[in-house]
Amino acid sequence: MYTRFGIDERDSNGVITTYVYNKKKAEDFYYLLVGLNLKDLKKFLIDMELNILNQKESLIKKDVDAYNFLLSEDYDLAHTIDVRYPYLLRNSVFTSTYTLLENALNTVCKFYTQNSGCQSNIKNSKIAIIESAKEFIEKEMGVKLSEKEWHLITQYRFVRNAIVHSSGYISTSGERAVRKLNDRGVNLNKQRVIKLDNTACIQFIELVELFLLNLCNDLPFLD
Repeated sequence: MYTRFGIDERDSNGVITTYVYNKKKAEDFYYLLVGLNLKDLKKFLIDMELNILNQKESLIKKDVDAYNFLLSEDYDLAHTIDVRYPYLLRNSVFTSTYTLLENALNTVCKFYTQNSGCQSNIKNSKIAIIESAKEFIEKEMGVKLSEKEWHLITQYRFVRNAIVHSSGYISTSGERAVRKLNDRGVNLNKQRVIKLDNTACIQFIELVELFLLNLCNDLPFLD
């Protein structure tokens, strides 16, 4: 069990021993780099989704007509809980996940530069930060990233940028990127605004976990 206080290992008698992280070991490095944050983010998402569901159930018990705007004074609250809360939660978690991915790639590149004597850096104002990091990792570090996973990440970057820069609105020309993620819980509503279902963020987090753990396992400076 990886925790913020060390690595807990339980023996056959149930006794837990805590070990210090080994920064040269790939899995330990991954959890120190980003794994713990991704784990916390996933748990936060699950807890908050459950909290929203409980609020909906409590409101319906109090007012069975809560979702009928003609019959209930609670309709505005019902709409807030049913629509706005999931929208705010999922968009926040989605963008936070992308930021963790971006920061992790940057940190890996900087760590390599500082410990290898490499004179190059990942700064390239002409392309996205994670594209610069990918270029650096593959050219300077000799690590080939998974094309399948990277293709998905590229589609996710488009969705993230739309959420951050245009409140999730997608033009007709941008529909293709969203359609490629339909089976991963990413869709458009009637107003052409990105709608994340209750599986979208979990699937994105798990993709980032897999991608970054595989990267750490391939890093030449780790055991």
